[in-house]
Amino acid sequence: MTRTIDIAACATDCHCLDARRQARAISRLYDEQLRPSGLRATQFSVLVALEVGAGAPLAVLADTLGLDRTTFTRSAALMRRKGWIVSARSEDGREHRMRLSAAGRRKLYEAYPAWQRAQRLVDRTTSVPKTTRITSPTA
Repeated sequence: MTRTIDIAACATDCHCLDARRQARAISRLYDEQLRPSGLRATQFSVLVALEVGAGAPLAVLADTLGLDRTTFTRSAALMRRKGWIVSARSEDGREHRMRLSAAGRRKLYEAYPAWQRAQRLVDRTTSVPKTTRITSPTA
């Protein structure tokens, strides 16, 4: 018995592919809006996570943002070189913690209007459910 499969449906009806396309389009929109402030969407999200969860361990922050630790560490290293984040004191020497510097907080607040514009554009053009939030990480 030969089974018929519709591989074409994988290209036209795949929820995963649609979600990835939509996520990339939304990320591009945020990057375009944030570009004048010198931030990318990922960097803005890292600054937000550090503002909301000041001093949380790196691993917790990465998990909160849905990033693997390597990606988060690479992004954080660039932001540290720019002076936007600094190391934070940890009672456990095995943990690495970060917090916003004064320059990082200024950068975050400077970029906030661009983020608001991106939010409004996405709200008007998509029906993305608001299910993911950056909340204060638990340390």
